[in-house]
Amino acid sequence: QLAEFQAQAQGLREREKAMRQGLDIFSIEPPANKETTSTERDLDLLSQVWDMRKEWDMNWNEWKYGRFANIDVATMETFAQTFSKRIYKAQKEAKGWKALDQLKESVDQFKKTL
Repeated sequence: QLAEFQAQAQGLREREKAMRQGLDIFSIEPPANKETTSTERDLDLLSQVWDMRKEWDMNWNEWKYGRFANIDVATMETFAQTFSKRIYKAQKEAKGWKALDQLKESVDQFKKTL
């Protein structure tokens, strides 16, 4: 579904580019399309958030179902700390996104458990 929206935004950009050639004939500056730019930025950020969620879930499942003797706590702590920093950076751009808040809660709970 996200890919569909990204394709639509790309289609708008292509249409904008095609129209620009016509505007150049009359030396008209094309208007800035702030909404499309904002939407593209949000779509990219949303894609990053879901990729981060998948990455966290994959690692969490490895640790959860792995052998106890093979657990490397230092690696887990480092990964959780690095992941927290990535979440923090994403939260600066996407304020109030519940998906990010829930991911942060999962990572924070994991860090407390360690």
